[in-house]
Amino acid sequence: MFQKEYVQKSRHWFLIVGGILVVLGMVALGAPLFMSLAIEQILGWLFVVGGLVQGFQWFRGHRTNHTSWTTLLVSLLGLLAGAVLLLRPLQGVLTLTLILCFYFIAQGILQILTSLRVRPLSGWGWMCFSGVVALLLGLMIWRQFPSSAAWSIGLLVGVNLVFTGWSSVALGLGCSKDS
Repeated sequence: MFQKEYVQKSRHWFLIVGGILVVLGMVALGAPLFMSLAIEQILGWLFVVGGLVQGFQWFRGHRTNHTSWTTLLVSLLGLLAGAVLLLRPLQGVLTLTLILCFYFIAQGILQILTSLRVRPLSGWGWMCFSGVVALLLGLMIWRQFPSSAAWSIGLLVGVNLVFTGWSSVALGLGCSKDS
């Protein structure tokens, strides 16, 4: 949790970072397919680098009999997943979109069920509402698949960046009023 003094002292940074995040979010909202492909490529490189690091770990440990073949298999799996994402970006975006779709559907169902279990508590309705929104979003992505792959990942990242940026800007501006 931020302390008030820290936020007041760093309020210009909150404004700068927030402004940058808002601009990046607007770019993502303006070009959701580009953002989806960029995220997919970053994920591909993360898998490749992770696979290389795990392969290096296996190689070092294998010489001293301190690693198992499963480490090598995980390394190869990471390299393979990364290569597929990097060499077939559109298929990668389709796959990530399906994962996102099923995640939202499962999250929505589980949130609705959980909200019904805590129903006497205040705020249960917000949890239920959040679950319904997640479920509807997942169903909307599913209903429009595969065309939803062109917008869903980039749009959701863009919305997140805009809201995160605006909250940082609001915090920075709020501190100037409290000073």
